[in-house]
Amino acid sequence: MLSIDVAQPAPTLVTVRARVVGATTEGVDRFIGVQFAAPPVGPLRWREPQAQHAWIGVLVVTTTSPLCLQDSATTS
Repeated sequence: MLSIDVAQPAPTLVTVRARVVGATTEGVDRFIGVQFAAPPVGPLRWREPQAQHAWIGVLVVTTTSPLCLQDSATTS
């Protein structure tokens, strides 16, 4: 079972894009789901990763993004 220590302030990092806030779980600072590249949609599909645009404010990164759907009939 994971426990979150609410007595500690949330860990914060300043990146070249903006500030991100994570969580401390069992004494370990965790930053989960940080956006490193722009989403590969539209004209970015099947191209090399593009830089993520800076965001306004603070990005809270404590959970992962939803998983991509997979068709089990086509996986090997």
